[in-house]
Amino acid sequence: MSLVKRARAAAEKKPAVPEPQAQGDLISRSVSFTPGVLSTVERFVGELRRPGNGVNRSGVLRAMVRFAERHATTEELAALVDNERESGEVKWGRKG
Repeated sequence: MSLVKRARAAAEKKPAVPEPQAQGDLISRSVSFTPGVLSTVERFVGELRRPGNGVNRSGVLRAMVRFAERHATTEELAALVDNERESGEVKWGRKG
């Protein structure tokens, strides 16, 4: 079997989105931010950072998601996503 065929076979066996194996496992994803949103996240990181606590962007974003899970309804989040889409600040979707 050629190297290319073996690589394709190995790739076909892997799920597109790996399942976390245990609590605390992390899956890395790329996320895009506008400069203003990134500035806000960086500000939170700076405000929350204390000697020895290791606050970073990922931790702040995970905390924001957990906060939204506890305090926001699907309708509230949908309205925010609609506002984001309608703002014209970013282009949604991809050119085919």
